[in-house]
Amino acid sequence: MKRIVSIMIIVTMVMSVGINSFADTSGHEAEKWTDVTEEIMRDLVERATELYNDVKKEHWFIAYVARLTQLGAIKGYPDGSFRPDGNVKKGEFTKMLVGALGHELENADNGHWSSNYINKAFELGFLKEEDQEIFSKDQLNENITRAEAAKMAALASDEDETVSKVFKDKIKDYDSIEKSYQPYILNSFKAGIITGYEDGSFRPKGNLTRAEASAIIIRVIDEGERKIPEINQETKHDSDSVIKTIRDKYKDDLNEDASSFVEYKQCYKFMLSHGKLSDYKIVFKDKGEYTKILKDTLKMIYPNSHIKIYDTVLDTLTKTKDAPDIKKYYDGRYTNIARLKDGILILVGKKDVKWE
Repeated sequence: MKRIVSIMIIVTMVMSVGINSFADTSGHEAEKWTDVTEEIMRDLVERATELYNDVKKEHWFIAYVARLTQLGAIKGYPDGSFRPDGNVKKGEFTKMLVGALGHELENADNGHWSSNYINKAFELGFLKEEDQEIFSKDQLNENITRAEAAKMAALASDEDETVSKVFKDKIKDYDSIEKSYQPYILNSFKAGIITGYEDGSFRPKGNLTRAEASAIIIRVIDEGERKIPEINQETKHDSDSVIKTIRDKYKDDLNEDASSFVEYKQCYKFMLSHGKLSDYKIVFKDKGEYTKILKDTLKMIYPNSHIKIYDTVLDTLTKTKDAPDIKKYYDGRYTNIARLKDGILILVGKKDVKWE
């Protein structure tokens, strides 16, 4: 998901909200809500606690519920409650997800009330052909399982399997998960969208509460809210493997003569290779469709810090060419992010090895 922020729009929308009701903003793009200042968040939380009689500021889910309410993706009950511990039905979860991503639809007049949202989810690819039976109209009032929600979340966030397999050992009951759901659960888990339990289990057949569903959907639309599980450094890809994986995945977009490195064929906007002193050398010229290559590369190199580094790179692009280098450790790798005349240079060191 893009993390484009429009603070002025957010402020205007928040200021226009009444004390006892929230404006329906589900027609606005979700990307405008991927970053919220502390002041705005306090305002949203305050209004959520006034709107729902069973939601308190100290609840772990308050920020998720407040943001989704402002987006118009969730509502309370006529008695003024939110019922955070209530189970979410398949139709309800689909409406929450589709609505949070900016698709404003009416409830259906005929058949199940959520049919328009279900159809939209199939159209957008959040539900697949094999899901037609379990999301048929007579199943939409059934509780959605954690496996089903994880699949929809993975598809909605466009998560791939680039680094998923290194997280399998983090899920104690992974082998008991139905095989058709395994890749989606793995992708949602490694992306930090849906987490496991303290005992290491995932419990794919378990139900989702309204509070848990709110957290999942906010993490789909806002990468900064994700709870990415930490992994041991030893499980990460070696440099040759990263280059090969990226080359194989984006082979149609790369120069044919770049056999030992990755080079985007459109004006050399992205290059990945081994450095003389560093493990990797990445050159990134400017934002475009090839930013996905950068994101996938960073995910493989920095499983726990890739979002922070990606945001730093985009922020550095906005600065002048004489901006100072950023030199920090990320995931145990000494990293140098430098502003070039026409782009960004990222030098990635070997684990726990520093160079000047």
